[in-house]
Amino acid sequence: MSYGKRESETKGNFIKGTYFFANGSKYQGQHSKDMFHGKGKYWFPNGSVYSGSVRKGRLEGEGVLLFPDGDEYQGVWQRDHFHGKGVYRSRWGDWYEGTFAEGGKDKLGSRGEEGAGKGLASLTDGDVYYGSFNAGVPDGKGNVLFADGGMLEATFEHGKCVGRRTFANGDVYEGEFRMNESHGEESFTFRDGKSYVGEFDEDMYHGKGLWTCHTDSTAWSAGSSYEGEWVCGRREGMGKVHLSGGNGIYSGEFFLDLRHGKGAMRYDYGGVYEGEWKLGRREGRGTEVFISGGDVLLLCWVHRSSPPQLVRMHVPPAESN
Repeated sequence: MSYGKRESETKGNFIKGTYFFANGSKYQGQHSKDMFHGKGKYWFPNGSVYSGSVRKGRLEGEGVLLFPDGDEYQGVWQRDHFHGKGVYRSRWGDWYEGTFAEGGKDKLGSRGEEGAGKGLASLTDGDVYYGSFNAGVPDGKGNVLFADGGMLEATFEHGKCVGRRTFANGDVYEGEFRMNESHGEESFTFRDGKSYVGEFDEDMYHGKGLWTCHTDSTAWSAGSSYEGEWVCGRREGMGKVHLSGGNGIYSGEFFLDLRHGKGAMRYDYGGVYEGEWKLGRREGRGTEVFISGGDVLLLCWVHRSSPPQLVRMHVPPAESN
């Protein structure tokens, strides 16, 4: 082994000294039988600094590696890799505590974030993950404790997860998540008695779904529901609203959560309106049919601003046997 420069002293079976290399790296510590062995400190050409155990010329045992950008690994090493139990802290404040396996593809100063096994990771926003890891990312079963008091129990795979998230306010989502957002087709239960079962995209109702109000509220009575199409969290497209409490059923087009376009409203008193709607109101061409005094009345509108045309049809009573 040759060195650019060596400053050393002998102590027992070890030689303690400082070694300078032509590539700019430096080792300071114990040396035995022409190899780094014992305790030492190594400065890499890229600016990383290792302090800890060295065995037969390799980083092995307990040690700490400081990266030039401020990241840090502290834990067990094997053959110049993170391998075993350790803690990795990023300059942003994130950290992972758990088991590492063959910490990186490159030797000596590699980033080495390939944590595997079970561990604990904290994120800069205060969220904490505990569970299985693979290649430094959640993989398998795990839990996330959110800084706001919520919790996620899920199975992680390839950046996605399926599970149950309980929000701090008591709302519950069960289904698929992507990048910490609800995504896919599953269910959401709110603490105020409402629920949604259907498709999500980026934490919003999107696609087809069923929304139900299970308890009375200021805007909806218990038993009311909407089933149909959603766009970015709003009722939009074709759908059907069932209004409990004697308010009827609407089937047709929606826009921005309102009846808009063509649709039919069937009232509980027996009347039916079918025609055009604009922003929640009947407007445009349409007809309304209802029964009054044994007659069927048909009201026809060309436009809501003009009086309707009335057509009266008498329905004779059914003959009794």
